[in-house]
This record gives sequence, C-alpha cells and structure tokens, in this order.
Amino acid sequence: MASLAHMAGDTLPDLRQERRPDDRGPSRKMPSSKNHAVLSDALRSTVALATECVLDPTLDLGIGSVHLPEQTVLEIEPHVDPHTVLTERCRATVGDACPDATATEREAVERRLQDELDVIAGLGFPTYFLTVATVVDLIKDLGIRVAARGSGAGSLVNYLLGVSGVDPMRYGLLMERFCSPLRAQLPDIDIDVESARRTEIYEKVLARFGGERVTCVSMMDSYRVRHAIRDVGAALGMPPSEVDVGEELAAAKVFSISGSGLPPSSIARK
Repeated sequence: MASLAHMAGDTLPDLRQERRPDDRGPSRKMPSSKNHAVLSDALRSTVALATECVLDPTLDLGIGSVHLPEQTVLEIEPHVDPHTVLTERCRATVGDACPDATATEREAVERRLQDELDVIAGLGFPTYFLTVATVVDLIKDLGIRVAARGSGAGSLVNYLLGVSGVDPMRYGLLMERFCSPLRAQLPDIDIDVESARRTEIYEKVLARFGGERVTCVSMMDSYRVRHAIRDVGAALGMPPSEVDVGEELAAAKVFSISGSGLPPSSIARK
C-alpha cells in the first residue's frame, strides 16, 4: 500500500482522507453454509485454471535461449547466407568510415574487421547484428537522434553498420569486452534515443517486425532496508529528517543482528 501510494505521488494520509465517511470497506461477516459450497467450487475452479496456466520458463517461454528473427524478415532470401550480407555491408562502408586512413591503417582495419566477423559467425549472431542495424536505420529515418553506448561501442562492426558513432580503432576500444567466443552469450547492444519520441520508435519497430516478434521488457525492483524505509516514509508524509533517522536505526539493527548471533529481542533490550 505504501509503495503504491508513493508511486502515485500520494501519501497514506491523503488516501485515507479521500475515503467517503460511509465507505466501511468489505463486509467481514462469515459466509453462510449455503455460500460455503459456492465459494468452495469457485476456489476449486481457480486452482484448476491456475494449474492449466502454469508455464515452464525454458520449455514454454524459451527463457535462457536465443531467439533471432528469421532472415526473410530482414529481407534476406533463404538461399543467401546472412553472414555474407553482414560482411558485404561492413566492407562497403570501410572507405567512408576511414577516409583518411593510410595503407597501414587500412590494413589494420581490415584485419580487425575480419577477426570480429569470424567471432560473430562462430557464435551464430549475424542476423542479430543485422536486426539491430535495421532498427537503428528505422530510427534515423524518423529523424530521431540515436547513439549506442556501453561495450557495444568497442565493436568495429557496430561502427561500420552505423549502430555506433565511435571509431574503436581511433580510441583503442576492445571488441572482447563486448563479444567474445569465450562468452557464448548474446551481447547487449544498448541504444539511447530521444525519450520524447520513444513511442514513435515502438510503433515503427512493431510495424516492421510484427507484434509476434517484438515485446517490451520491464525491470524488477527489489527492496533493501534503506530503500524500503525511504519509500514508506515518503508515503506517510514524514519529513526527510525523520526518515533519515529511521534509516540509520534500521541499518544499525540489521548489522547488529547479523553480526552478533543474538535474537532481535535481546539486542533491542540492549
């Protein structure tokens, strides 16, 4: 209740004041014997329905496995190797990306590009990089600012695809921090866009790839002692000074309990 009030920008006293004087809440009368059978049937039906809805995270939802768009969705013919498409697209932009490179520097770029392409091919991720590049192209076509951040900026392939605007050769960035054969996991390519126009991007991506292939992900937030006390204090409308004192007392009590081996009651008496 406190968390919901805090998220809504209200306090619990505010919510209490909004209740009507005659709003006494649900009746606390015990169900009659006649209603008991109805409730029992409803509960049995609920349990049966819940049992049918149980899903296995791996087998039913595919959590933990990699799902990449079919190459036909990327407008690549079935008989064409996606890695070939990725290679050709990257090599076609080397000249524009490195216009002032000397022969030695150009050779180093070609060598680095081939190494990265070999790693991507070995991990089976060509369609992943092409998908991200397609999304970035869609965003740019909308006239929306977009930039890659994080370890993905260390990839020359991302730079040549236009996903990242940072030249990893110029700044000595490493591909291995982003994608490596020693870590066979799908690498994260984090992209920042204008928040005010994020909905436009969602709509464009959904239209391009289809709702059956696109979804939004949420982040789970877990509470620690200080975080919980801070939110509850805000929901109760307490002044920050009192909330700070509560945080310190709670943190001290948790530390004492975890380090003393004594039950909380004995520590409280001390």
